[in-house]
Amino acid sequence: KERYEYKTAWAKVFLDSPSHPGYPSRLTLGSHGKNIEIGAFLVEDDRLSLHQQLKQALFELRNSHP
Repeated sequence: KERYEYKTAWAKVFLDSPSHPGYPSRLTLGSHGKNIEIGAFLVEDDRLSLHQQLKQALFELRNSHP
């Protein structure tokens, strides 16, 4: 098992378009040039949904007030 930790302030979620028609998109999470692919096992609709959910979660974490 590998574990990755990113500071919330710097973490970004990327959804790269497929390089060829019929290929899946690529969802990555990263910071400072270190990216990991996540959700490769998901079907396309679920990967798109996860992308939106992660973006929303990061937004909420960055904008929450203690």
